[in-house]
Amino acid sequence: WKKWRENKRNVDTYQKIMIGLSISDAVYSFFYWFMGSWLTPAETGWIGASGNTQTCTMQGFFYAFGLTGTLLYQMILSLHMMLLIAYGWTSNKFERLIGRRVHFVIFGFSLLWALIPIFFKNYNPACGV
Repeated sequence: WKKWRENKRNVDTYQKIMIGLSISDAVYSFFYWFMGSWLTPAETGWIGASGNTQTCTMQGFFYAFGLTGTLLYQMILSLHMMLLIAYGWTSNKFERLIGRRVHFVIFGFSLLWALIPIFFKNYNPACGV
């Protein structure tokens, strides 16, 4: 952490990928595993349900956003390792060609993937009923 704060240019690509992976996994885990059925509408009768349709939609959005980001960061991490080990790329080459743009692509795709069901009301057609 101290290395990151002192000079951001010295942080290698692996650490940047792992931070993105950790953040997206924390979002996914919080809204899916910790919040559980709390955000489900109370009228469903589910144990612990105390939310409404909007909170159910919010939980679905952040679940989809976090899970998509987690999966994509895992794929980029695997690609990073494959290119470094099997194809002899350097970390600087990966950073120059792929590393900087990949975070924007992952964020944008995750956001788009999570927004589409909102427009079609697919997160909670009956919201647990």
